[in-house]
Amino acid sequence: MRHAAPIAVVLLALAGCHNATWLPNTDGALNKPAKEFAADATSRFPYPADAPRGGEFKARAEVGYDANVINLANFSGGTLTDVELWVNKQYVIFLPSVEQGRAKFIPFKVIYNDKNEHLPESGVYVDTLEIKVGGTMYDVPKRVGG
Repeated sequence: MRHAAPIAVVLLALAGCHNATWLPNTDGALNKPAKEFAADATSRFPYPADAPRGGEFKARAEVGYDANVINLANFSGGTLTDVELWVNKQYVIFLPSVEQGRAKFIPFKVIYNDKNEHLPESGVYVDTLEIKVGGTMYDVPKRVGG
């Protein structure tokens, strides 16, 4: 019975939660309702295949299939603004900023395609990760994590 109060608080918080993920993200830009992520993603399609290519970006991504999250770290020397992260050329999320040297934890549930479907949490393989910054597309090196 000692744990009833904390459990009740968590259940009440979850019941009132309309965010795309059930745990709040430390990045306020990633704490929005799912429909906002879906609408924003839809507005960014089609995939910018004709955008200039900038090669490999000074960043790293770790794809955590167990936790259904992409951890993105920027090593470019400065904060990036107005970033689009593209997954497999089919899913996108807008990131207002990606700070230098800080990992950004991006749940699969906030990355959408043009059909209002988030990146699947099972049966998906992240083949390509790209960021669009200043109109230029860059490849992001990735590895598989936990």
